[in-house]
Amino acid sequence: MNPPDMDETNPAGGSNPPGRTEPSRPPASPNPPVSRTWEVLCHISAFAGFIGIPLGNIVGPLVVWLLKRAESPSVDAHGRAVLNFQISWSLWFIAAGIGGAVLGFLTCGLGWWLLAPVMLVAGIALFAFSVIGAIKASSGELYRFPWTYEFIK
Repeated sequence: MNPPDMDETNPAGGSNPPGRTEPSRPPASPNPPVSRTWEVLCHISAFAGFIGIPLGNIVGPLVVWLLKRAESPSVDAHGRAVLNFQISWSLWFIAAGIGGAVLGFLTCGLGWWLLAPVMLVAGIALFAFSVIGAIKASSGELYRFPWTYEFIK
């Protein structure tokens, strides 16, 4: 039983005028700000590979994902997406490097000149897709990266 000055619709005390209720609170965001920060960090940490850390494009997101995947399903999803993307593209670059070496050997070096512009465009695309992923994560969306094999399901 409630004391006379307490009302179930107004726990602070007193009563509401007839026909008036307390304003309802907006529903909680599906991704709290802290979770969203970690989602973006999953994407941004891949830039470690661009600053010269060997395999930093994989190690950075892997560390963030391993630390925070149990705390948030959305961080888990973003981490898996980023890791799959970075692993796939790393393998694409390795395959292109091997192909370029073979082509370069067979063409006395001409193959490297043909492959260099392709590798440059692919590097710019890798950077751009990573930025797009981070922007999408900051707005709460999961970005599906192109040309990505799903290694981690």
